[in-house]
Amino acid sequence: MNLGKAQAPSDFGEVFYFFPKNNFILIPSHMGIDTDGQAQATYKSYFGQLSSIRSYWADASYNIASKARSSKHFVGIGLMDDKEGEFFNKNRIMGRYVYHMSISTNWHLSGAAALNTINYSFKSSSAGSNGSDIALSGTLSVSLYTSQFKLGLSTNDFNSPSIQPVDYKFKLYRFYCIHIEKNQRLGSKTVITGSMRSNIVPKGLSTAMLHLGLSLDERVGIHGFAHNTQGWGWAFDLGKIKLNEGWFDLSFAYKIPYSKGQHLPYNNYEVNLAYFFSKKTAE
Repeated sequence: MNLGKAQAPSDFGEVFYFFPKNNFILIPSHMGIDTDGQAQATYKSYFGQLSSIRSYWADASYNIASKARSSKHFVGIGLMDDKEGEFFNKNRIMGRYVYHMSISTNWHLSGAAALNTINYSFKSSSAGSNGSDIALSGTLSVSLYTSQFKLGLSTNDFNSPSIQPVDYKFKLYRFYCIHIEKNQRLGSKTVITGSMRSNIVPKGLSTAMLHLGLSLDERVGIHGFAHNTQGWGWAFDLGKIKLNEGWFDLSFAYKIPYSKGQHLPYNNYEVNLAYFFSKKTAE
């Protein structure tokens, strides 16, 4: 049975597209830039009969260093379930460590390492077609940032693992991710943000995404984004929703494909819900 060749990053790097809210998945050194703790859930799917094609991500990270220290030591875990219909599942468990340090008054540097456990499983009505396999992989990344600028670089699936749930072997190619973001205040409470993310695949299809967002009163955001091959879309978010010593952030994104000739050329949506915590606010 031939399921087709897996061309990374389509199975991992391209799962979620509203990257301003979840870019730490591909660049783990972005985790903890503005917080000391975070829990997040991300969900992407289609409407109607394609609703069985859906992707989940659940994540939690925490700074284990004392609040008196200027550096931060983050540990965290992420879980992904990428369902390609009723029969084919792609799962990942990602454990990560992130270190943040100040290199000047305004500039900061962070580095991260993550270990990925990957599981592909295939189930069908025929007992002979069922199968499951596990492989190990990893991510290394580095970020340079200020309060108004972010630059992140990473290498994902750096060992290019193979995985064989049935009688066909999937090759997950190594890919590199770069993310650049700049924000600028327009008045006291309005912020405009522009960003770009690119997944560079030496042995496959490289991709790029552009994003432009406007935050009003630091609580309500409207966004537009475009993918060089998949389509364009818009997003809406509510941020800084205070609860106890932290705050919530909720976003809804909607993507429209460029043409009907693409793989799964249908509109889809993505929801991100996150809770952030800062030790400074708890003092």
